Amino acid sequence: DKLYDSFETTYNAYCLRMRAMYVSGSGSVIVALLTSKDISQLFSRYEMIKAVSKTDTALLNEVNKKIDEISAQNEEILNQKNTLETDKSTLDEKQKELLAQQKSIEANQSEIASKKITLATDRAESDSLLAQYTAQTQMYTEYKYEDEELIKRVDKEIDDLLSGLKTPEEVTTADSSGINKGDAHYNSGDSDLYVMNNGVLNLSYPTSSHRTSETFGSYRGHTGIDFPVAQGSNVCAAQKGIVIKSEDIRNSKGNYASYGRYIMIYHGTDAKGRKIVTLYAHNSTRLVSVGQTVKKGQVIAYAGSTGNSTGPHCHFEIRMDGTPVNPAYYLS
Repeated sequence: DKLYDSFETTYNAYCLRMRAMYVSGSGSVIVALLTSKDISQLFSRYEMIKAVSKTDTALLNEVNKKIDEISAQNEEILNQKNTLETDKSTLDEKQKELLAQQKSIEANQSEIASKKITLATDRAESDSLLAQYTAQTQMYTEYKYEDEELIKRVDKEIDDLLSGLKTPEEVTTADSSGINKGDAHYNSGDSDLYVMNNGVLNLSYPTSSHRTSETFGSYRGHTGIDFPVAQGSNVCAAQKGIVIKSEDIRNSKGNYASYGRYIMIYHGTDAKGRKIVTLYAHNSTRLVSVGQTVKKGQVIAYAGSTGNSTGPHCHFEIRMDGTPVNPAYYLS
C-alpha cells in the first residue's frame, strides 16, 4: 500500500508534465530557441530546456523504478502466499493425522484403564485366595501384590543404609599381622563382628521351626525365606552382630506395610570382604534397638503378622554387600 501511494504521487506528477508537453506542442522547443534575441538568450534557453529534459527523464526513471518495486513486491507476496498455502495444506494433513492419533490414544487409554481394573480385581482375588489358603494350611507368607512405590522407597532406604556401612577392617586399629583371617576360628570369640572370616556365613535358623512357606525367589520380589510360626514365637539372631535397623514401616494411612516391624543386623565381612547383613520382618514386638550388640541365637523379637503378611511368620533375608542371596545355602 505504501508503494502504491508513493507511485501514485510520482505518476500524477509525470502525467501533468506529459500534459504540459502535449499542450505546448512539439515545436515549442525549436521556437523558443529560434526566437532568441541574442546568443546569450539562446544559451540560457538551451540550458533551461536541457534542465527540464533532465528532470523529465529523472521523473520517468522514478516512475519505472516504482513500477519495478511494486512488481517485485507483488511477486514476493505471491510466492509467500503460495508457500503459506502449501504449509497450510501440510498442517491440515498433520492435524488430521494428530486427530486420528488422539482418537487412537483415547481408545488405548480406555482399554488400559479397563485392563488395570481387571488386573487389580484379579490381584485382589489372588491375595484373598492366598489368605484363605495360608489360613487353612498355616503356611503364612506375604501377599504378592503390594504398593510398588512403597517397596521402592523401603528398598532405597535399606540400600542407602547398607552403602554407608563401614567394614570392621576400616574402623579397627588392632594389628592383625600374622593372623590367618581365613581361619574359621579367627575373630569368632568375644569380638562383636567377623573380619574377613567365612565363619560369618555359618548361620543358625531364626526360628525353632525350619519349615518354609515361601523360598527365595519363589515369586518376583521375594528376596528371602518365610518361616510360619505361632504368634509371639521367638525370633533369634542368626549370627552375632550389631543391630543397624529396628523400626516400623507404615503406609500413608498409618497402617503397618511392607516389612512391618523389622530388624537388620550387621555381622561383619566374609573372607572376600563382603559385608553380611540379615533381616527379620513382620515381627509383633522388637526387643533390640539400633547400636545394640547381639549374640548368635539371642531372642531379638517376637513373631507376628505386621505389614504385608497373610499370618504370623518370620521373613528372613541375607544381604551380601547389599544384594539379597538365598539364605538356604547358609543356614544350619
